[in-house]
Amino acid sequence: MSAFKQMPHRKRTEFVRLIISLARRTALLAPTNTATRTKAGFTQAGVYTLRLTAGDGVFTRTADVLVTVTNGIATWKAQYFTAAELANPAISGDAADPDGDGHTNLQEYVAGTKPRDPASRLELKAEFSVSGAPLKLRFDAMAGKTYSLQFNNGFGISQWTKLADVAPASTNRVVETFDFSPVIDPGLRFYRVVTPGD
Repeated sequence: MSAFKQMPHRKRTEFVRLIISLARRTALLAPTNTATRTKAGFTQAGVYTLRLTAGDGVFTRTADVLVTVTNGIATWKAQYFTAAELANPAISGDAADPDGDGHTNLQEYVAGTKPRDPASRLELKAEFSVSGAPLKLRFDAMAGKTYSLQFNNGFGISQWTKLADVAPASTNRVVETFDFSPVIDPGLRFYRVVTPGD
């Protein structure tokens, strides 16, 4: 198997091939338009050898780089659960909710919240004030996470509309945003916050 893509370089044509191998498996990835922007994706944990080969028809250069890929949720669980709890899916399983806050371990992992703290959860709160004032929406945002606030004007309507995006920050913080849109019946508008933002 071979995958090559021609790339212009100073009136020459370079061929770039990226090889990823894990144990006995080998996969070839076609690069993007520039070698510096070539991306590799990994579907399972392990130690990979990335081999980049570039040649101009006369000379060929090869470089190997070792990359260790870990299972993100397994690493996250190891921060919060003992070895005995990790062996018990009723406590540390993806569908478990050890702190009883209504969010599974998988949901807490995606949200960046703590699975052993019932106060640590992704929860959107709406604050009403005087008539005619905009609705204030607030939630605790975790460091490094992106969010989208969305609304829906009727129960059972599948289409959600984006109200606002929240960019990542280096620290945890409280995010507040307002809905200034006129709503005939405020009881018919539903809100949600999703992460990662879309």
